[in-house]
Amino acid sequence: MTILRLALLTAVTIMSCSALLCHPCSTCTRPTIPIQQMTSSVTRASSAGQLSRTQLQSAISVVEGTERDLSLLGDWATHFGIVGSEGFGLEPTFASYGHNNDNQNWAAKAIQAMPKDHPVLQVPANIILSSAVVRQELGDSIEPALQYLETKGISHQRGQFLLFCKMLLEYEKEDQSYWCAWMNSLPRSFYTAVSMDDFEISCLPPFLYSLSMMDRIHFSVFLEALQTVNIFQKDETLQDMNLLKWAFNCVYTRCWGLDEDRCDIVPMADMFDHAWPSNILVEYDDNQNCIVRLKEDVQADQPLRMSYGMPTNPARLVATFGFFDESPPATYCKILARNPSKKLVDVGYDTARMVFYTEDGGISEECFDVVLYNLLEKLPDVQETFYQAHMTGDQGTKMEIQRKYLLETCTSLKLHVDGVLRELELLMQRIDGEDMSLHPRLPMIRRHNECVRETFSKVKGRLDVMIRNETERRRNEQ
Repeated sequence: MTILRLALLTAVTIMSCSALLCHPCSTCTRPTIPIQQMTSSVTRASSAGQLSRTQLQSAISVVEGTERDLSLLGDWATHFGIVGSEGFGLEPTFASYGHNNDNQNWAAKAIQAMPKDHPVLQVPANIILSSAVVRQELGDSIEPALQYLETKGISHQRGQFLLFCKMLLEYEKEDQSYWCAWMNSLPRSFYTAVSMDDFEISCLPPFLYSLSMMDRIHFSVFLEALQTVNIFQKDETLQDMNLLKWAFNCVYTRCWGLDEDRCDIVPMADMFDHAWPSNILVEYDDNQNCIVRLKEDVQADQPLRMSYGMPTNPARLVATFGFFDESPPATYCKILARNPSKKLVDVGYDTARMVFYTEDGGISEECFDVVLYNLLEKLPDVQETFYQAHMTGDQGTKMEIQRKYLLETCTSLKLHVDGVLRELELLMQRIDGEDMSLHPRLPMIRRHNECVRETFSKVKGRLDVMIRNETERRRNEQ
């Protein structure tokens, strides 16, 4: 890569920014690049994205591994009225979140200190891709597809489906699309469930596998729904699997939902990486312009990050977003129930609350309560008493039942933990026996499985002690 090319890729700033400060990587130290060195000229053109057709066909190749091109993104953003504060910039980041991705990732950062509530980014409504607007644009022509989603039981995904259609339609427009330069800046390689090959899918533990298959089913149903409408100009649009997967992945990794009927992709605001807790807040004004503000004071060089949700469910981040986050203090305990009853949910069946703590193997009360409630099925009167005590806040009665059946609860929970650990060991052996260079997502999957195993091993150790102590207590009481 030449010095000029390096400057073009690194100098991604918007509006009033005077320079972009780039973090050094392991092999080079990159200087601050003044924005004047950017050579793209969208802001001097009469319309956005004045790429030649030859340039576009090369730049918008969606074949996995194609390099992202951000050289026009800054000028494109300025042209369409996206306003960034002087402290907002983008930086290239490398292998992170438990996978070895050779393709650069780009993420928002603070290039100078900024105070709490400071607006770091403002995006006009007319450049936001909104499913509500897409539905208005397509009108009755899209209704058969939306009805098909409903027959398949995934009408709650219609917002994402409409954005999926929008991405494909804009891709067909090539250099005539207002979003051309932005689409050119998007990733081509993804680590999501939809992008995993069959061997990679076979290395997922049950809970992650179930989440991954759900996303793959959504993708398949989306493709089927496209066959019910005639909204595309080119036959090859529905035949290009690289394009279809790229559009699907772009939507699911970059959109957020405002309500059941509306999902948005906000260009430039889609460059915020994940963290929990986050340090930014996304708002909309009365005109539906998007404003990103700071939740706290930030320092120069600090990443600007938003939460993608589910801080105790990193498996969802792997399946849908294609990265593994090791930072959450707790992880879902992987107890799965088919069609859980309302009472079981009332007692605590919730992936956000039934957690094991990663540092010391601690077990949340909801794990014990759900396991105990299931065990008490053979004693319906006691089960109902336990349920009523839980619902009314009768801690005395609830603790009495918990104490009486503590050994049985711990034993049942340990059987679950032991089963997960055995399965993880088999999956690790399967992964380690394969050539990882043939399956680029295996390192991420292995790291996920390894972290789950570490946490569950700590939980097993804690349960072993609890079972031993409770057994000794009962023996002494005899």
